Amino acid sequence: MAMKAEICTANPDATQKEGFIKWLEYEAIEPMPEYLRDLIRASWETSTYRTELEMTMGDQHMEMTQAAQGLMEYYEMNEEPDSVRWVWQQIRTTAARYAEAVHVLGQGNYAEAIAVVQSIPTDHVLKTEQYQEQQRMLNYISLLATAKNAGRDAYHLSTAEVAQLESLRVNAYDRSANWISNLLCVAYHSCRAPLTGGEAGAPKSRRPASQVAHDTPEGPNFRTAPNPAQAWVTFTYDLKEQPTENAFVVVKDAVGRQIVALAMPNRQGQLVMDTRELAKGMYTVSYTVASRSVQLDRLILE
Repeated sequence: MAMKAEICTANPDATQKEGFIKWLEYEAIEPMPEYLRDLIRASWETSTYRTELEMTMGDQHMEMTQAAQGLMEYYEMNEEPDSVRWVWQQIRTTAARYAEAVHVLGQGNYAEAIAVVQSIPTDHVLKTEQYQEQQRMLNYISLLATAKNAGRDAYHLSTAEVAQLESLRVNAYDRSANWISNLLCVAYHSCRAPLTGGEAGAPKSRRPASQVAHDTPEGPNFRTAPNPAQAWVTFTYDLKEQPTENAFVVVKDAVGRQIVALAMPNRQGQLVMDTRELAKGMYTVSYTVASRSVQLDRLILE
């Protein structure tokens, strides 16, 4: 058992996966004693080479993103929209193509936005999910173009068009679905709960660990979604009991600077954070109860 614990403490990136500690306690062939589980939790405070590398890459990505954002703001202030688009064109990723399409869409150039999205397979071989995301984005832009031709903008869609958008986002949580969901929530008050992993067809990595009947109460549950996020992120929590000590959701940037600390005052609930003013990149989300980190998530802002 000590050898197992030594292996676990040497791999904190793996042991922090959702449900692993609970598996050691309840579901392993030989349940691990509490004092060894505590040692594993303590190892999470020590950064591994992989963690340091990811944090360094995240910091560099954030700096590059901030520089690109500053450049785009400069071009926009000087009324050089083509230069703003040029910044996105220098990045040969699928995410950059969608960002370029949204930028062109903001200029009211629907045909060009469709052309950008259609060009994605030229640079990238799309898997089934990515192809569905692309088709969803094309349908979204086409719907907005139809409304524009009828003299209406995205905030004045017909009931049928709103229903069509709602059908496009069903069981989908990719970039295009999130943009559709944001519009529906802000403009038409048709908001949906974030992906929790319990829905049919949810990715296996997001499904809850198998449950085994025990007299011991289940521990707290936390969820950060959507992730990656664009305009907002929701922190869903269930502490299983009314907190008797301070409970917070703490968000830090890639270099460890605290961005915000949101109190969890009730046994369960949701907290929403506006991310539009934050730089794109990687952040850490720590669910802390009684000054002790219970769960650590990575949050990506696109």
